[in-house]
Amino acid sequence: MSDGYVTRDDLLAENAQLRAENARLQTENAALREQLGTVSERVTALERRTPPPHITANRPPVMGPRPARKRRAQNSARRREAPTATVVHALDRCPDCGGELTGGTVVARRQIVEVPLAPATVTEHCTLMRRCRQCGTTATPVVDLSGEALGQQRVGLRLTALIVLLREHCRLPLGQVQRYLQTVHHLALSQGALVRLLAQAARRGEAAAATVLTAIRAQPLVHADETSWREAGQNGYLWSLSSGVYHYFRRGSRRKQMVDDLLGAAFTGTLATDFYAAYDHYPGPHQRCWAHLLRAIHELQQQYPTDAGVARWARAVQRLYRLAVATAAVAPPAALGAGEQAAWRRQQQRRYEQALAQLCTPFATQRVPQRVLCARMLKYLPELFTFVADPRVPADNNAAERSVRPIAVRRKISGGTRSAAGSETRTVLWTLTDTFHAQRRNLLEAWTALLRDPAFCPL
Repeated sequence: MSDGYVTRDDLLAENAQLRAENARLQTENAALREQLGTVSERVTALERRTPPPHITANRPPVMGPRPARKRRAQNSARRREAPTATVVHALDRCPDCGGELTGGTVVARRQIVEVPLAPATVTEHCTLMRRCRQCGTTATPVVDLSGEALGQQRVGLRLTALIVLLREHCRLPLGQVQRYLQTVHHLALSQGALVRLLAQAARRGEAAAATVLTAIRAQPLVHADETSWREAGQNGYLWSLSSGVYHYFRRGSRRKQMVDDLLGAAFTGTLATDFYAAYDHYPGPHQRCWAHLLRAIHELQQQYPTDAGVARWARAVQRLYRLAVATAAVAPPAALGAGEQAAWRRQQQRRYEQALAQLCTPFATQRVPQRVLCARMLKYLPELFTFVADPRVPADNNAAERSVRPIAVRRKISGGTRSAAGSETRTVLWTLTDTFHAQRRNLLEAWTALLRDPAFCPL
């Protein structure tokens, strides 16, 4: 540039500079686009992958209009409690003229529910010795406080029942039970005192727990399950028996002898379990859990997602199971007698057993992914369709699984027990608390009644 004018050489140089800058920006843009495409592919792959077992997959979006809202049994107003006190708000004088106002019509109601933070009550029982003025004999009354407290404990029965409720139903650690009693009731109890109260409550309920076990043994159907439980740092297992409104727990080994000890020699009902081998020797009618089996099939499909043979076999087994469930819900022909109806159901059971054997036998000896599951189903074939022959029997063992699940939660909180006495205490408390809860009893009232009278029957 000279004398304010732009020369041709200046324009050519600037053009070359702009071309170089444009080439650099295009190279940068291409690199960024490639990087963006890689990130997009990764995001898409993450969205499409199967979530791990501990994460629930997204629900598919609901298309179309929303379904009609379910009709309520009553209107949408809040449920009203029975009032313990009523406060009337009314004006005594007219705000315009100042005249006296009387009577009135209720135009609005609002309830406020509150819980009083009442301190614990302490009742002191004083025993007086008195001397007769005529003969000089001293007389002292015999005071029986067995209906107020356990043994020589200073804690009353209702408070003991509350501690059992907080510990075993609400699953609070002893430290949190302490803090609750201190915060709400201004009561300071040591953890040692809480442990002694729980042990005494368990000893008080041993007879009732034995009654629960006797009642379970008399039922036509019993669900059994087991889970790990450490005692004094040693591995062991906690066993559960469930039947209707009865739940029983006991800690022991994992040997098959535990099954015999729990069920007793006189039990002849149907036993519903998972596929653990300790139950194999039971000679009576047996139902293995289809929920465990279908879960194993689903995991096999996830492990071999591209294997068409596994997919066909899994669909066939699942279809057969659904047909069996539908058949179990169908009543036998009404023209048949009671014995003939039972024979008709057993015939349906054998028909499904034969169909499942045809699906599994070809793969039981081949080197295919479904070989292990096929061998398991063939081994337990007579125990897979008992629910078809007996409509009272479910196809799964969910009753026992739900009974054991809270125990697993407690195990994660506490890590186990420190002694055999501690295991005995907790299993008795679990047995009675879960039984009361299954019977829809008020837990505080039921435990108070049991502590007051050991002959209280939890039936």
